[in-house]
Amino acid sequence: IIAPSLAVGHTLAERLALDGYGWTNLRFTTAVDLAVRVAGPALTSAGVGVMDAGVGPALILQSLLDLGEEVPKYFRVIAEQPGVAEALWRAVNELRMAGLAATDLRPEAFTSTAKCGELSALLTAFEEHLRDAHLADTAGVLRAAASCHNLFPVTAACQILEMPGACPSELERYFVDSLPGERVAARVLELPGKSMLDAGLSARPQEAAPPTIVVESNSQRLAWIAGPTTAPAPLGDDSLSLFRAAGREAEVAEVLRRIQCSELPLDAVEIICGQQGEYATLLWEKSQRLAIPVTMETGIPGTLTRPLRAALGLCDWIEREFPAARLARMLEAGILDCGDAEHLSTGAAARTLRRAGATVGRATYDTALSALAAGSEAQACDAELDDDVREYSAERAKYAHALRVWVASLLETIPQPGGDGLLRLGDVLAAIVSFLQERTSVGSEDDACARAAAIVALKQLEPLSEWRRRIAFQLALVRAQLQGITVGAERPRPGKLHISALSGAGFSGRRATFVLGLEEGAVFPSGMEDPVLLDAERLVLAPGRLPVSAEGIDRFVYSALTRLASLDGSVTLSYSCRDLRAGRQTYPSWLVFHARQLLDPTAKLRHDDLAAFLGDPVTVVAADWADSLSDAEWWLASTREAGRAARPALSALRPAIDRSYRAEDAHSTRAFTAWDGLAPEAGVDLDPRRPEREQSASSLQRFAQCPFRYLLEKGLGLEIGRAS
Repeated sequence: IIAPSLAVGHTLAERLALDGYGWTNLRFTTAVDLAVRVAGPALTSAGVGVMDAGVGPALILQSLLDLGEEVPKYFRVIAEQPGVAEALWRAVNELRMAGLAATDLRPEAFTSTAKCGELSALLTAFEEHLRDAHLADTAGVLRAAASCHNLFPVTAACQILEMPGACPSELERYFVDSLPGERVAARVLELPGKSMLDAGLSARPQEAAPPTIVVESNSQRLAWIAGPTTAPAPLGDDSLSLFRAAGREAEVAEVLRRIQCSELPLDAVEIICGQQGEYATLLWEKSQRLAIPVTMETGIPGTLTRPLRAALGLCDWIEREFPAARLARMLEAGILDCGDAEHLSTGAAARTLRRAGATVGRATYDTALSALAAGSEAQACDAELDDDVREYSAERAKYAHALRVWVASLLETIPQPGGDGLLRLGDVLAAIVSFLQERTSVGSEDDACARAAAIVALKQLEPLSEWRRRIAFQLALVRAQLQGITVGAERPRPGKLHISALSGAGFSGRRATFVLGLEEGAVFPSGMEDPVLLDAERLVLAPGRLPVSAEGIDRFVYSALTRLASLDGSVTLSYSCRDLRAGRQTYPSWLVFHARQLLDPTAKLRHDDLAAFLGDPVTVVAADWADSLSDAEWWLASTREAGRAARPALSALRPAIDRSYRAEDAHSTRAFTAWDGLAPEAGVDLDPRRPEREQSASSLQRFAQCPFRYLLEKGLGLEIGRAS
């Protein structure tokens, strides 16, 4: 079975086994993985190795800067900008996976002759590097595998089933078509209201499969979410539900509360993130706080781990000329390791550094810490001081000496620019790798994986080691390499809650599914053109083989709808109706409106009707104190249930709470009071501790400055506000 990824294949195999199906000799693989197994012996006998794709951006950037002066300049003008190397590598790899060579780049296909000339020269240089270094990239492996006479382990007796989306490129399709064996037709779901694609996500051979003929639950009717008016009549079960939340954190908390109340085992639940970048990190942080075991399909950003935070902090520390305040914050965060020097903890090191009064520059640390050590030693020897003071001074001197040695050894590893202000990139990489290995803190398995991945990522820049550039450019290159690292990617495991993206959801077949983040304009990609190969150039260069931006959107939408249609059991869709950071209201995606019509075919696709159906948005505080996830949430929920009876105790607890109660009572009236006012940015100071007469005067002043806003605040202009 040719699967989109090995993780998907293994998940499906486990699902078949758990469902009681026999699957002996059923092998899941990807087109590229199978090509490596097929072409491996032939490439090895020819002395050709397989190129590590991770070094691709560095090789492309080196080849770009090595182009001769006769080659027109286009991308070289911005070569030192972060992200240029990665964009060029994606374009070169995409051209090669489409079966194109440097000779296929025609000037009439490009909007600029200089762009065509430089890109053609760059692709030629890359092809020459592969030939001279006896390497084969992914495209070369696929070509070699397709031309092999012995395609072992695939034989004529094999049955081959290709999953939709498993062969997105031309060379993957070419290799899979060359395999012997019997072809099993893939059943591709026909989505009502959405035409089936015959390019990126379909398979060969294939047959159209209608949605489930006998619908047994409302969740199965999600197959009609693209065309809800054609769906079968709704059933009376509660397998499909909707809710909205007042913020993303509230949405995540409500999902975890519902999981807790359902009493389902964690490995029976999957959470799907409609916005992977926003919700996956929030779910991971929440699960870590509540000790919930989870698996993440796409992993977490490496910047959440201690080693990468430390490495990025080191880059910032170097670029800002070694400020002591920055180093103290890194020590306080616990992301550095001070070693066993005098049992110096990071907290004690930060306090010692702040007490020393170091400022900026390499020399400030030795001067400040030596002075602190000398002063502390003098106090330790002062017989007129108490014993505990002398003991504390001696310990402080010991810490100052240990920290001075530790900082000095750290500064020795960091190279200094030469007289021309330039540094060799290899020296910078060696310093940061040494820092990661010896001076970063590791407190979890994710930290260990992140440190190993960071070291590998930095070593991928070794082809550029002889570069001599200014320190700011060197550090920007290092940051770009580190910020793209993800760790902890894992497929569903027993006993763990699984978190996945919308495009890869539902393969594990769990009984309860929550789909989060279904906000308008945030679920589906925006369809931006590739920065190197524009859509117009793709259509002329290789029509049908190089996908344009619109095709990418269609494929993502079809894939997402297919995954939603595959869900069974209990399904809950949700979105956040408030962006708390921007302070604005957000609106649901069309998926939520269509899901509402699946529940009630007579419902109108209007926001007011949907809001009335969903009711008040859930908050970070549970509606019932018994459903709380933490002690703080339980306290807040209990206080809210107590209502006005809790006001005396809360007012006595904090004066600010008492003032907020008084302000709330004043705002509920139509009278001008001392508690009505504009925001501080309007230039009016509102301080509830000022005399009430003075504040009453200021309220009249605020009404004179902005009467319409004042009326809106008092509720008099509510209907006008809605109309506007």
